[in-house]
Amino acid sequence: MYTIIFMNKDDVTSRPKSLSLPKIMLVLFVLLIVLMPIGAFVYGWQYFQSADLNQSKKEFQKLTIESGKKDGRIDELIQETVDLKTEYEKVAAEKAQAEARVSIAENSRAKVLEKMEELEEEIFGLRGQLAMYEGFFQPNKEKLPVQCFNINVSQSANKLWYGVSFLKANKNDKDLAKLRVEFHVRTGSRALSLEDEELPQSDRVRNIQFKNSYRMKGSMALKRKKTKGGLRMFEIRAYNEKDELMSYCWKSF
Repeated sequence: MYTIIFMNKDDVTSRPKSLSLPKIMLVLFVLLIVLMPIGAFVYGWQYFQSADLNQSKKEFQKLTIESGKKDGRIDELIQETVDLKTEYEKVAAEKAQAEARVSIAENSRAKVLEKMEELEEEIFGLRGQLAMYEGFFQPNKEKLPVQCFNINVSQSANKLWYGVSFLKANKNDKDLAKLRVEFHVRTGSRALSLEDEELPQSDRVRNIQFKNSYRMKGSMALKRKKTKGGLRMFEIRAYNEKDELMSYCWKSF
């Protein structure tokens, strides 16, 4: 048994008060006084920790949901990327095939044009030769007074060599024919786009005279070198003293 005495220090005359407590009660009272603040602190700490934990849990759940949505969006983006890559590869393959077809078509077109130019040149020359021989062997009222035929044309470097024969259409004509012969060299990629080459005046015009027939040979300087491809035509025109056309012929070379 323990006795606790309570004295009033301000009034020494008053009788002190005492409290008798068993040992176990005193121990419990002391423990209550000591442990109560600790318990209150622990309780408060657990309470607030539980509130923070619940809030953190809610935020975690919210973040988990958002993360799941983002993961789903990422999966969608990955699938879209795969689809776009597949589509790009398909378009790239189709583009490559189209470019190959265009290249083949362009090459074929170039070869066809080249062949057409060759055939056009050949036809152009054949028609000229046919017209010349038809006019020579089948004379008519519209033919020119002097026929030119047997044309030879060749080029080496920048020099052109030529030869041409003149013959009066009227065999009974014994008058002296005085002619001014003019030469033209025409060049182009095709028959419809021929252009005159520049020739020296001394080589471009020659004066001749004859009674029945005449064979002319000569050469002239050309500024354009001999090249492959395209069409070149050597043209001959003969005029009398009145500037009337007396003879005309040409040959491709």
